[in-house]
Amino acid sequence: MPEQHFLAVTGAYGEQILPDLPNVEILEHVRGEDMREQVYARTRVLLMPSSYESWGRVGVEAMASGIPVLAHPTPGLCESLGEAGLYVDRNDIDGYEATLQRLLTPSEYRLASKRAKARSAELDPSIDLTAWCAGVEGVAGA
Repeated sequence: MPEQHFLAVTGAYGEQILPDLPNVEILEHVRGEDMREQVYARTRVLLMPSSYESWGRVGVEAMASGIPVLAHPTPGLCESLGEAGLYVDRNDIDGYEATLQRLLTPSEYRLASKRAKARSAELDPSIDLTAWCAGVEGVAGA
């Protein structure tokens, strides 16, 4: 997809495969507190072709901003992204391109973004934390 601009961010661990293409800008590893401004604000679709992710914090954070996530189906990413994730095997370049082309359609993008935000809401711990605090306070008051 030479007509599309891509932003790549080096990871914190493991072997990094860095493309040398004119349409790919590469950022060195970005600290968590800087991701919103340096990465998510510039991201329309997050690609996570990781061979391993235990949870996928970056994907979950992107979904909180309504950014669809296209990922290799690692167990951790399947768990964290749920049905809102878009999954393609990391070796299926044609599958990645087809999914990205589909997301260029405004209606497809809106739907994927809506699903991302809904998944983020499902992961909001507020209700569980409130119940836990009430339970602890009940035990402390007994």
